[in-house]
Amino acid sequence: MSIRISERRDQDVTIVDLRGQLTLGESVAAFREFIEQKARLIAPHLLINLGGLNYLDSAGLGELTAVSHRITACGGIIKLLNVNFRIGDLLSLTRLCTVFETFDDEEHALATFAGARVFTETYYG
Repeated sequence: MSIRISERRDQDVTIVDLRGQLTLGESVAAFREFIEQKARLIAPHLLINLGGLNYLDSAGLGELTAVSHRITACGGIIKLLNVNFRIGDLLSLTRLCTVFETFDDEEHALATFAGARVFTETYYG
């Protein structure tokens, strides 16, 4: 596997640190499995740190897009941190820069989650 995934918490936000390569095969599958565990939470807010990612192929980009859809469908918010020039260029070329909010500073990114509404469902029986 060519990716390492670790997580940290800051209040209601899970910070996902990616290291290595997010490419077709085991690394995309590992990332998908990790995110699916997070999507089971009520309205997960994710800040995905791409600072340690040295390569992203089309499968990895596709998985980031799929993750965005899954998390927002759960009422969560996803943002990207430390997008390097190459990945930023990819986001621009594919027009995904309109899908992802990106940040260079973790503290600033976390502050933008403050006040984000968490939607929960209440069931009466």
